[in-house]
Amino acid sequence: MYARKFRKEQAHEDGIWCCAWSKFEKENFEIIATGSVDDKIKIWSWQRENLELRHTCEGHQLGVVSVDINNTGSIIASSSLDAMIRIWDVESGKPIKTIDASPADAWTVSFSPDGKNIASGSYSGKVNVFNLDTGKKETNFQVDEKGKFTMSISYSPDGKYLACGSIDGFVYIYDLEANKLLHSFEGHAMPIRSLAFSPNSQVICTGSDDNYIKVFDVQNAKVTGTLSGHGSWVLSVAFSPDNIHFVSSSSDRTVKVWDREKLKCVHTFYEHQDQVWGVKYNPSATNIVSVSEDRSINVYEVPANQ
Repeated sequence: MYARKFRKEQAHEDGIWCCAWSKFEKENFEIIATGSVDDKIKIWSWQRENLELRHTCEGHQLGVVSVDINNTGSIIASSSLDAMIRIWDVESGKPIKTIDASPADAWTVSFSPDGKNIASGSYSGKVNVFNLDTGKKETNFQVDEKGKFTMSISYSPDGKYLACGSIDGFVYIYDLEANKLLHSFEGHAMPIRSLAFSPNSQVICTGSDDNYIKVFDVQNAKVTGTLSGHGSWVLSVAFSPDNIHFVSSSSDRTVKVWDREKLKCVHTFYEHQDQVWGVKYNPSATNIVSVSEDRSINVYEVPANQ
């Protein structure tokens, strides 16, 4: 059954812009990271259906726009309007490293599946890839020849591709093994704020300011579905580990769960009082977390068979 299981009011001192969910393998529990306009990252443990604050990470000078957690749940990367990428230790909450991506050149951050690199989109249509150990820029490549702002970015789970969504609605799929742009195509008429690969790396879904979600086949760059239902900007999309469902959040204050195969919405949550900036599934596909401008964190139950 679909239901809100938990709500944390006033989780930050200002709107919450981003979230990530992973399993901390060392201690065998799940962690949620949230980033806010209050410049802070918070690390929460999710155990026994309760969200408990473990660490508050301070260091960014401006609002935190993106967080990601590596596959083992041991390290968090965050990016901010201060153009810094900061790396944090989950266990201690302490900073490990700061990467200067200035001027104004860090937006969405994404760990590579092997955890060795962090990719970040930029204002100039470039993707910067940083080595986690050295903190140095390992490579950068131009995905958007028009030099448009790369708003969203995601590695494919198999590590072969990097997908980017641009402010002008274009989608770019970069082949990391061949070191070349595989596809570029117009996905939306407006900015793509979020995109996500399916767990099998074969499908991408995108969310845009045009209120639509689109589903693409990675290999041939064909649109396999256009989904409407949100009444305003689609701010975040995330796939379920079950490879069938995905979740979206919007400025219309709702969180929607979709069936990729049937191309329809299967449930809508109306649990926030303001726009919902971020959504993520947990690793076992049984829960969804959402974060909002209303400063709250919601955790929802998702039926196992959906």
